Amino acid sequence: MSHSRKTEITWTSDTLDGVEREYVVKGTCCPGEPDVWYLPNGDPGYPGSPPEVEDVELWFNGKKVPESEWERHGFTDSEIESLESRLFKQAAKDGQDAEADAADHKRKSRLEDRGWGS
Repeated sequence: MSHSRKTEITWTSDTLDGVEREYVVKGTCCPGEPDVWYLPNGDPGYPGSPPEVEDVELWFNGKKVPESEWERHGFTDSEIESLESRLFKQAAKDGQDAEADAADHKRKSRLEDRGWGS
């Protein structure tokens, strides 16, 4: 089962007048679901769903930039698609980090329960 993950990345853009500007891009990453060809009882399955990024937000100087102004800030459709791809990569990394942290916490708890922890 896949889970949506809210994530954000920092993006530096120098597309406006050659001046670098730092933006925060936020979004909810939904990894999608694989196709299910057959159900356990042998009946036909169902199509999966593609991954997608929802609720993408662009922030500049601590303020949310309205979507109607993204192009004025130098964000074209192709650049937004690239940012969505980066959001997916960051969400995957965040998920791996969270799983590693949870496993480490579980291991430490077991050691403490046995009186071996500090």
